[in-house]
Amino acid sequence: MSTNVSIDLGGRTVTLETGRLARQAHGAVVVRDADTFVLGTVVCAPEPRPGVDFLPLTVDYREMMAAGGRIPGGFLKREGRAGELQILTARLIDRSLRPLLPSTWRCETQVQITVFGAGPESDLESVGILAAAAALHISDVPFDGPVAGLRVARNQGHLIALPSRAELATADVDMTISASRAGLVMMEGQAGLISDEAMVAVLQETQGLLGPVLDAMDALREAAGRPKRDIPTDPDAAPIAALVPQVAEAVGDAVNAALEAPLKVDRSEGLRAAKADAVALLSDGEDERLAGAAFEAFLKKRARSRTLNLQRMGSRAPDTVRAISGEAGLLPGNHGSAVFTRGDTQALVSCTLGEPRDAQRFEGVHGTDHRAFLLHYNFPAYSVGEARPNRGPGRREVGHGALARRALEVVLPPRDAFPYVVRVVSDVTESDGSSSMATVCGGCLAMMDAGVPIEAPVAGIAMGLVSDGERSVVLSDICGAEDHLGDMDFKVAGTRDGISAIQMDNKLGSLPVELLRKALRQATAGRRHILDEMASLLGAPREAVAAGAPRTETIQVDPKKIGRIIGKGGATIKDLQRSTRTKIDVNDDGRVVIMSRDPDAIAAAAARIAGLTMELRIGGVYPARIEDVKDFGVFVRFGEHSGLVHRSEWSEGGGLEGASAGGEVSVQLVAINEKGQLVLSRRAAE
Repeated sequence: MSTNVSIDLGGRTVTLETGRLARQAHGAVVVRDADTFVLGTVVCAPEPRPGVDFLPLTVDYREMMAAGGRIPGGFLKREGRAGELQILTARLIDRSLRPLLPSTWRCETQVQITVFGAGPESDLESVGILAAAAALHISDVPFDGPVAGLRVARNQGHLIALPSRAELATADVDMTISASRAGLVMMEGQAGLISDEAMVAVLQETQGLLGPVLDAMDALREAAGRPKRDIPTDPDAAPIAALVPQVAEAVGDAVNAALEAPLKVDRSEGLRAAKADAVALLSDGEDERLAGAAFEAFLKKRARSRTLNLQRMGSRAPDTVRAISGEAGLLPGNHGSAVFTRGDTQALVSCTLGEPRDAQRFEGVHGTDHRAFLLHYNFPAYSVGEARPNRGPGRREVGHGALARRALEVVLPPRDAFPYVVRVVSDVTESDGSSSMATVCGGCLAMMDAGVPIEAPVAGIAMGLVSDGERSVVLSDICGAEDHLGDMDFKVAGTRDGISAIQMDNKLGSLPVELLRKALRQATAGRRHILDEMASLLGAPREAVAAGAPRTETIQVDPKKIGRIIGKGGATIKDLQRSTRTKIDVNDDGRVVIMSRDPDAIAAAAARIAGLTMELRIGGVYPARIEDVKDFGVFVRFGEHSGLVHRSEWSEGGGLEGASAGGEVSVQLVAINEKGQLVLSRRAAE
């Protein structure tokens, strides 16, 4: 027997149903929004995984192409590896759920979300989060829920839940926000350089929208939820706690000294040596595992206590940004490049300018789309001094690259003014936290070095938090250890005047908006400091695009005349590109983009296109070039048109004075005969 509840979200009815599908799963909920049909399921192993000391949670989000009435492309004609958009949605769901699961949970847990129906105006991210969160809430997995998430857009000051693609296209805020009743759990999105207070208002209003959703999830659980399993206890907690005072006595001073070291390598080496000493002293050659765990527990307690007393790692003040250095134009042969270093985090970034046909093509349930701004983020093992195989970009790399892309995309010039495809590649060469924000800074410098006329420079900063429930300290520009031992990772990117992208994760479960307001203000100060430092490296875009980049010219033609440029089977445009040594991209709206490294070639192609699309008018006068002279008249060409000026129309007396091949002359179109030939006159033109 199925059970369902309905919610009104901004005038749209969203239904949550359980009991009809996937009844052997430990939790299964179908969320419907008009023609959208998404199934969220939760399955959990009956016993903990042996030897696991972390939360074994897997979140998988898949879109079935049949959901949009489509057949997959490619040879196999079936869904394959998850694409970028699906990976990003899975990350949003994972980050909405993970903070609310018990830290001691060790049973393998899988959350799977499948899109079986996708309405043309549905927001699948929102529906996916709701399906996963509702399925986990009604399952037997212990969970500090409910939690709900929504994608929201702001248009002309009004917040829209479940926005359509048309509404997103004109929005100045595009955010996905998850919250429980206790506060905000996760956020990520893009903004059109809005103020801190405007962002806080969006967060508060979204929290209000999520209230009825949380009520509906509770109602669904009350009607059809499974009894929750007991929250497991850690059997090693007591013996580890008993060893912590001994660790403090044995290596407390050494840990303090290591935490004060400004360089990551010194800090890591000091902590490594302290841990080895503690294990040797406390394990007595037997249970080294407990001694090692006791050291880690002591380290976390000591680092957090010092931070709450304003004794930060590396001896920095809470609002201090690490030293910044860098260089623009470092890489030879690239269109643009930069190296950006902040503390022990470094990104080597390149920018390449390509043709319109270089845009990335995406296939999804709603059809195909193209992206003209690409940002790829790489995190090689050597950046953290590790030796491990290179398996290609994982979910983390995809997510960090997407965040940096959103941050920089906002300041790009309009496509009609700058028709290049822009690709930014960031290779993190050193890492001690906040490498995605170093990518934003380095990416901005590389684009300016390439001559991309961005609206304003963009910088990013990662904010952290340590809280004991009574005291809270917000940290600017967190290092890796502060991220690991702290309670929040809050990344904010933007210009001097506004926010362009934002992302927040936390380990406390939920955070109050007022705390994030404080973090935003501190982030703004830090971001402006970083922008000042970047200005000393490169203050504005180069005046022209890089010498190695193709030049472009955009001309507008009547869309009805596009066929003349393309020709039968593409023959005309192929010949045009071959003969002028250019690459030409024709858009449906009549915009024609010509690209070449040779300005003369662009001019030649533009002239020929002008001729192809020229509107012939009886009585019109056209400048022409003489191609050949015969006894009976002169053959001339103007644009892509040619014709004969009979000697009787060349001059009053019928002579051919001044007619020579290669010369220039003005002719008037007198008529077009029954054979389609042009009847031209030099006499009439004069």
